[in-house]
Amino acid sequence: MNSVQNENTRKLIQRRKKVLKESDSTRLDPLTVENGILPIGGQLRRAEMEYGDKHPALLPKNNHLSKLVMLHYHNKVHHQGRQITHGAIRQASYWLVSGHRLLASIRRNCVTCKKLRGAAFNQIMADIPCNRIKLAATFTNVGFDVFGLWTVLTRKTRGGAANSKR
Repeated sequence: MNSVQNENTRKLIQRRKKVLKESDSTRLDPLTVENGILPIGGQLRRAEMEYGDKHPALLPKNNHLSKLVMLHYHNKVHHQGRQITHGAIRQASYWLVSGHRLLASIRRNCVTCKKLRGAAFNQIMADIPCNRIKLAATFTNVGFDVFGLWTVLTRKTRGGAANSKR
C-alpha cells in the first residue's frame, strides 16, 4: 500500500512540474507546493525576512479566490488607485498573476469607483439676455475705438523713459 501511495505521489509531482513548465508563472520561479499554496521564488531566499515576505503566495488569474482577495483589498484601501491596491495585496503576501487586468475589471464594475471617477458634467449654456436680442435699428448699440491705444510716458529712467499703453 505504501508503494502505491509513493507512486501516486510521484505521478502527482511530475504532473505539477509539467503544468508549471507550460504555465506563464514559470518566470516567477515557483517553489514546491506546500499545503496547496504555491509560493513564488526569487532572489530573497537567504534574506532575513519573514517567509511570506520572501515568498508570497501565487494566486492564478481568472480564479474566484483571486477575485475575492482583490475585492477585499480594494475595499480595504477605500477604492484607491491601482498602485495602492497592489501594494496592499503584496504586503499581505499575495502575488496575483495578471493582477492589473483583474483590478481594472473590478474598478470598472465598482459603483463607488464609478461615482468617484466619473466624467465631469458639461455646463449647459444659459439663455441670452433680452436686451441683447431686441430688434433695433442697425448700429443703435455700437461702440468703436477711434484713437486706439495712447502711449504715455509714466516715468523717466536713466537710459530713457518707461512708456505705458493707456
